[in-house]
Amino acid sequence: MADPVVSKEPVFVFGARASGPHRESSAAVAQRFHGAEPTVAEGRTGNAYAIPHRGADGKMLTPSMLSNHVQAFRRYAAGNGSTAFQIVRFGCESDGLGDGRMSEMFRALPRNCFLPGVWQRLLAPETPVRVLVFDPEGLLRAVAGQVSLYQYLTARRAEWRTEEFELVSVGGGFGVAATAAVARKLKARHRILGENAAYYGAQSAVAAEMKAAWYSTHLLSVADLERTADNSHIRMLSFAAREGLKCEDLRFSDNT
Repeated sequence: MADPVVSKEPVFVFGARASGPHRESSAAVAQRFHGAEPTVAEGRTGNAYAIPHRGADGKMLTPSMLSNHVQAFRRYAAGNGSTAFQIVRFGCESDGLGDGRMSEMFRALPRNCFLPGVWQRLLAPETPVRVLVFDPEGLLRAVAGQVSLYQYLTARRAEWRTEEFELVSVGGGFGVAATAAVARKLKARHRILGENAAYYGAQSAVAAEMKAAWYSTHLLSVADLERTADNSHIRMLSFAAREGLKCEDLRFSDNT
């Protein structure tokens, strides 16, 4: 992994087991990409910060115990104001506390801390919906695809209870320009999350997809009905599930 100061990636804040090692979900990401030491269950190692949320037996800590660990992180972040911290979603598994209670624990963090899109919108419903439009095959380049995307977004505005939303693209895929065109037509913001090869090396494309899922609140997967889902779609669906995104498909065929 590259020098985090040079590559300018935020500190990766994740949920850990008290016993380690970091083998599951965001903990595995912290060890693989950010230099988290597998035997350290709390605090800063490498470019990561561990917050214990499960005991050595794998069971969730009580809310009061977990809150104490979150407060310890809060103090650390406040004391390192020049460092950015990216908190990822954790503690929301079937036996966890859920997004509502977990996000509340991270309310009113210092300004150098950034929450996943799903938690941010729970805490501040006025936050615009962020729709990750994932189109690795460039299907939106076709006029029919752009019309379908426009109709989808127009129809969803009432459901989202907001007139303001943001479209999100990842990498330099063929569909980015098409998504940008639809965003201009709808007068919506469009954020493109690129790769950081200096930090992630050969895994920079995968890391960009993970970060896009973390930032977003919804995933719109663009797929062809006549083709089998490729590896990138399967991978993105996995990232979206880990970050709690609401997922939908925008499907059409070559004959549409």
